[in-house]
Amino acid sequence: MNIKDQGIILSVRKYGESSVIVKIFSKEHGIYSGFIRGALSKKNSAIYQISNLVEFVWTAKNSDNLGFFRVELMKSFLAEILSNQLKLNCLNAAVSLIESNILERESITDLFEKLLELQNSLVLSDEIFLKEYIEFEILLLQILGYGIDLSCCAVTGVYQDLYYVSPKSGRAVSREVGVKYHDKLLKLPNFLVNDLAEIDKNDLLAGLDLTEFFISKYLYQSKELPRPRLNIRNLV
Repeated sequence: MNIKDQGIILSVRKYGESSVIVKIFSKEHGIYSGFIRGALSKKNSAIYQISNLVEFVWTAKNSDNLGFFRVELMKSFLAEILSNQLKLNCLNAAVSLIESNILERESITDLFEKLLELQNSLVLSDEIFLKEYIEFEILLLQILGYGIDLSCCAVTGVYQDLYYVSPKSGRAVSREVGVKYHDKLLKLPNFLVNDLAEIDKNDLLAGLDLTEFFISKYLYQSKELPRPRLNIRNLV
């Protein structure tokens, strides 16, 4: 059985003297794991880094086996952001969230494209990468069945002046309705409902708090979030 695709490396685990077991989130086929022989040589080590975009062929006798990878590097992201701790933690957090919550061999092309969009934003932009990161987490929640509904006010159905999110329902609430319950609601950053809105630090922090609340509630419950995700807010 052969699968040919492109994908993003999620994890690399040493196996024996010079081989590794690699987990790749592919565009069309979901997450696959496989052996790569000789990956730890000086010539090849730079290829097998978390977040690298690669072309690969996965081969196995049948679909239930671990299989083997042949990999060619398309683009490396890690080296370009190593000096920026905030970007590095965003990258590692996104990869960790996918590896921890997405089942293997479940094709989710939208999430793959969003992760790739985020990684490109981390390299190219110093302005919008946190917005991209927050939108990545919202999409992850939606794909896993815990979507946040920001389309209209949960109480009145109005589309304007959405200012809060209910922690119980995950639905937006207008400023007028929510002001009486201000301390019990989550702040909705304007950039999530208005593409033309200016983005400031307070809105970014509100966005991170919003997605962290629902990720903790639904995906991790009593477990601690991945350390890179916990680091992001402190670095903003």
